Amino acid sequence: PEQYGFKHGEAILMAETWRGPYTLVSADTFASWGGSTTNAEDPFMWIDKRGHWHALYEGNPMPGAHAFSVDGFAWSNISMQEGEPNQGAFNLSRPFIAGDGTTKTVSYYTERPKLLLGEDGFTPTYLYGGATQPAGVSTFTVASPLASI
Repeated sequence: PEQYGFKHGEAILMAETWRGPYTLVSADTFASWGGSTTNAEDPFMWIDKRGHWHALYEGNPMPGAHAFSVDGFAWSNISMQEGEPNQGAFNLSRPFIAGDGTTKTVSYYTERPKLLLGEDGFTPTYLYGGATQPAGVSTFTVASPLASI
């Protein structure tokens, strides 16, 4: 059913308090949105130290995608290329430190991506997500440290 002026997809709602009332600010059905959310879900949004908005997505079939906006109203297309396994915001490979101290590369499909922000409240330091091994027999949380830029 239609709520707040849109039926489904990505939208930004705003309110003075968490109790509402909410007003529709922007949605992927608006001409001003500009970006694409094709095959993306579970957005995690944050604002960087410049005041620019970012959204990290789980993608399908890609595991990770990113979109950004200078003002929170007009958005970029997501950085996800279907059929290109290493062309998203993050891929399936993760470093893993084994019990013997060696580092190995493992492959996990990461869902519901989240970021842990640094002490400044803006800089992403870790990527978290629900993970499934390729055989899909178990799920768990993976925390991957991010390199400093």
